[in-house]
Amino acid sequence: MMNASLLQTGSGMLHRYRCIFALTILCALPCMRVVAAEPDIEQQLKAGLVPPVLVKGEAPVLMPLTARMQELQVPAVSIAVIRNGKLAWAGGFGSRTPGGPPVAADTLFQAGSISKPLTATAVMRLVQDGKLDLDTDVNR
Repeated sequence: MMNASLLQTGSGMLHRYRCIFALTILCALPCMRVVAAEPDIEQQLKAGLVPPVLVKGEAPVLMPLTARMQELQVPAVSIAVIRNGKLAWAGGFGSRTPGGPPVAADTLFQAGSISKPLTATAVMRLVQDGKLDLDTDVNR
């Protein structure tokens, strides 16, 4: 949970939390509950995300995306869901500035630190598929 002292450390710390929030959303999307054969992704996001940690035997407490954004003081997010290598859904929530226009799927955001885990995931997928060897000289 973010407190006032973290906010006072400057926009760098707040930016870091926003990037972590974005990564959390990306990790939580595969855990969205399926409510129908063809789930409405936007409705699932609005209804609630499954928490990143599930405890066996306990029902997950769902939190709507907008409530999570408010809790973490994230003004806006743009989300794309990829299924089987194809864009399944894209959209935005919130606005970049108070009272400003709502964000959309094509609203530009700085990638920030989110590019590091995404790159690592892509590299490890290539390793898993046998297309890249981590022991090969990097200059090759």
